[in-house]
Amino acid sequence: MVLYCPLQLLIPTAQRSQTVSSLSPNRNCVEHAHARSLPPNVIKLPLDESSSDSKTEVRLLIVTYMRSGSTFVGSMFDRNPSAMYVCEPLNVVLTMFPLRQETGLVSLDGEYSISETELREKVLTGFLNCSFKDMYFPALTDYSSLLGTKTKVFLQCLARVPGILGLHLCLPQLQRFCQDARTVVVKTAHYSMQEAFSLMHRDPKLKVIHLLRDPRGALLSQQLADHTNASSMIPHSRVHCEKVQEDILAGDEMSERYPDRVIRVRYEDIALYPLPYITHLLAFSGLNVSSDLEHYLEEITGSRRSEERALGDLEVVEETNSSAMAFAWRDRHDFDDTSGIDSQCGSLYKLTGYLPLDSEHQLKDRRVPSMLTVLEIPRFLRLP
Repeated sequence: MVLYCPLQLLIPTAQRSQTVSSLSPNRNCVEHAHARSLPPNVIKLPLDESSSDSKTEVRLLIVTYMRSGSTFVGSMFDRNPSAMYVCEPLNVVLTMFPLRQETGLVSLDGEYSISETELREKVLTGFLNCSFKDMYFPALTDYSSLLGTKTKVFLQCLARVPGILGLHLCLPQLQRFCQDARTVVVKTAHYSMQEAFSLMHRDPKLKVIHLLRDPRGALLSQQLADHTNASSMIPHSRVHCEKVQEDILAGDEMSERYPDRVIRVRYEDIALYPLPYITHLLAFSGLNVSSDLEHYLEEITGSRRSEERALGDLEVVEETNSSAMAFAWRDRHDFDDTSGIDSQCGSLYKLTGYLPLDSEHQLKDRRVPSMLTVLEIPRFLRLP
């Protein structure tokens, strides 16, 4: 028996002819298969995964954290015609792992057992290497991670042609998009720099951008998005800052071993000077800034105004659209909120150049800097 549920259950019958953007999420296939006692079976697909057919020059992994500006940065890659962009493919792994431990794991080549760490690596490398034949099934039908410019076409194809026939027709199209891309980009907030370091040992084409944000901006934004609550903010701050610090130390090792393949950058620096920073990040990834992307970037960020300012000048009250978003936490929250995070993240601040704010007055006065300039801290991306 062939298992149709990955596509049929993720795409409701009444909506299969609609575009992907209108689809509502549903429970995953494994959950349905478990409830109905349907065993996952082997599905063979006509995929040619020969590396000789790939035009990919760079595989890029963006390692970041929740609410750290990665949606904005990722969109710059997604809009580049020479890139294929996948956003947060590990979300489906995190939400489904307890169930997988009960039911076993499903891939396109059958059923097997695997640890969560191995599975996360399998999903990431599957997308980075355009290797979909043995991909974890729900990762290929998770519409929220595949709404990029190119990957969305694949989901729209699945919406039109559900079931195993859809996989036969649509997956080769996704593979062509992937193999024709000069740069394949995967962004994730659920992978460590130490894990990325392990991947770099085995893949000479892999590059890593480590994107981080002021913990106050990231954590308070998570709170507003209901990812955490006020009572748990201090312990959550400690865990977050310890994780980022571990990633920085691992990134230092990576930079020593592979100096041309790792970049560490603060979201605030990109927000203050978007065009030059995005241009540099794209060039690092083997991509150019098109005139359309430059105009788009100027339109949504006011980046032309930001370029007129001195690079080291953070004593600026007038802001661009992007920098207003990056520092909005100073207006939206009070001193009790930020001081609790400051108390847990001092060691991280020393590595990243963020500065504690000692009073409500300092918090609200934008002339008081909340971070050092990038010229004052080591191993962060500096513009030439």
